[in-house]
Amino acid sequence: MRPQVCKAKSWTKSKNKKKRELRRKKRKSFKMNSQLLLYCVLLIVIGFWVSQPIIQGVVEKRKISALQEDIFKIQKENETLEKEISALNTDDNVEMVARGELGLIKPGEESYIVVPEDEGEEETSQALDESYEEENSEEPIWRQILEFITNFFNG
Repeated sequence: MRPQVCKAKSWTKSKNKKKRELRRKKRKSFKMNSQLLLYCVLLIVIGFWVSQPIIQGVVEKRKISALQEDIFKIQKENETLEKEISALNTDDNVEMVARGELGLIKPGEESYIVVPEDEGEEETSQALDESYEEENSEEPIWRQILEFITNFFNG
């Protein structure tokens, strides 16, 4: 009978041994998985850390090129304005502006102003409008409102 007991003990020992080996393998695989996960996270963090200045550099280059284009456009506009200023500063142009816009004349000249017929009619209609407003403004506003309301309801 004793040999059977030994066989059972050896069988349980081998079974326990297998369980221990499985536990060790699981621990090793967990250690390897956690290490692998840690390395992946570390690699991602380093990737972001390295790529951030590169991305920022690209964005800054785009801003610089846009600003350089703006500077170029403004310089062209300045050149155009400087040419216009130099053209306006000539004696002929100054005289033309003084005569046309300011109504100035040279000594000994006579100035005539031609008024079109349309302008005279507009002034007359404006004068009529003003006189109509003056006539209506003599009556107090509360009386005008009262008359409006009574006329509205009476038909």
